[in-house]
Amino acid sequence: DGQIVRRLDRFAKCMGLAFQIRDDVLDVSGSSETLGKTQGKDAAQEKTTYATLLGLTGAQRKADSLRQEALSALSDLGPDADPLRQLADYIVDRIS
Repeated sequence: DGQIVRRLDRFAKCMGLAFQIRDDVLDVSGSSETLGKTQGKDAAQEKTTYATLLGLTGAQRKADSLRQEALSALSDLGPDADPLRQLADYIVDRIS
């Protein structure tokens, strides 16, 4: 069904961006040990990130907003979409 494909596409786009935003936040606030990479690497390379553009709080709010949009896209898909809902929470709430 085309409607399901559109909903899943919206979910994927929202969560892909949320993953990147969360990665940017963790690069600033996480530890190198937890991240498995050098903390602050983006800043050292003078990369523009969501954390630098929006600040840590703003970036986290954006990731939360994207999660809500992604979950909304799944609203009519019933319990079969529960693994995707759990994935959305993991992506936005992950520590590393």
